[in-house]
Amino acid sequence: METCKFCGKEYSKKGIGTHIWRIHGKGKTHDPNKNRVAWNKGLTKETSKILKQIGDSLKEKEPAIKGKKHTKEAKLKMRAKALKAFADGRHATWKSRKIRSYPELYFEKLLKTLGIFDNCEVEKFIKHNKNSNYFMDFYFDDRKLNLEIDGRQHQFPERIESDKTRDLFLESQGIKVFRIDWKNPKTKEGKKYLEEKIKEFLDLYALLV
Repeated sequence: METCKFCGKEYSKKGIGTHIWRIHGKGKTHDPNKNRVAWNKGLTKETSKILKQIGDSLKEKEPAIKGKKHTKEAKLKMRAKALKAFADGRHATWKSRKIRSYPELYFEKLLKTLGIFDNCEVEKFIKHNKNSNYFMDFYFDDRKLNLEIDGRQHQFPERIESDKTRDLFLESQGIKVFRIDWKNPKTKEGKKYLEEKIKEFLDLYALLV
C-alpha cells in the first residue's frame, strides 16, 4: 500500500496514480465524453446495413418466458414446494454435480499441494433414501472422512437444516464430516481463517489413521 502525499489516504500501487490524477490533478476537470461522437449518429435502418441487421435479429427473438403469468399466491406455493424439495434432498440441482465451484477447485489444488489428494474421491456419491442422494466434496475412504467446502448458500436457514440432516446421516454411516466456510484467501481475514481451518483439518486427518 502507498500513502497519498496530498490527503494521506492509502491505495494500492496501481490505484495511487489514478487517485492523485483524478482527485488532486487534471483529472478533476477531465470530461471523458468531450468530443465523443456516437458511431450511429445520423444513421437509420435505411442507410445503415448494420442497424438493419440488428433490428431484424431482435425481431426474430422470442421472449425468455412464454405463457401465462403466475399469481402471487401461485408463486408462494411454488416457492414453498421448492424449499421443501430442497430440504428433503429432492431439489433438481442435487441430481448431479457436473459443475464444480471455484472454492472446490481451489481446495483440490491445495490437497494436491499437501500430497493427500490421491487418497480422496471427488464428488463421492452416497445414497440416502429413494428421494434423495448426497454428494461429498472430498471423501477420504481410508479415514471415513468427508471434507465439505461451504459457500454462501449454506448460510440460508433451509440449507442449514438440510446440512444437519445430511451430516447426521453420514455420521450414522461412520463418516465424519469436517466443514470449512469459504472465505476469500486474498483478504487478510480470509487467509487467516482458511489457514486455521486447514490446520484443524490436517490434525483431524492425522488423528484418523
